[in-house]
Amino acid sequence: MNLMKFSIPLTLYRLEPSTLVNVTGDAIRRFAFRSIDNTPDEKVYGFVPEDDMFADLETSILEKGQYMSFGFRIDTGKIPSAILKKHLAEMTRAPPRGKARRSFPDPERRNSKTFASPGSFQKQNTAPL
Repeated sequence: MNLMKFSIPLTLYRLEPSTLVNVTGDAIRRFAFRSIDNTPDEKVYGFVPEDDMFADLETSILEKGQYMSFGFRIDTGKIPSAILKKHLAEMTRAPPRGKARRSFPDPERRNSKTFASPGSFQKQNTAPL
């Protein structure tokens, strides 16, 4: 990363050396990042190792000499709208947009109707009164 072109957030804290490993390491590991796959939440956040954000915080070494090095990761799980619409259409069994829906009449209903033939209409003479 070229620091001359980009700005990065950097925070330094001073702690007594005896409490650095005991208190800070335990607190950071308590709020470690947990995968979004195992939770119903839409947003998951937590601390991760600075070197590899996909590594497990429990097995990583955060102490770098007299400093601790870690990052903060935020994951947001959203379903793309195209996939959501597709699954919703499958669940409701609705036809996709743009295609005309064909409906076939029920044969019993069709037979119960009386259809008029061309000869069934007679001309009525209407004379003015």
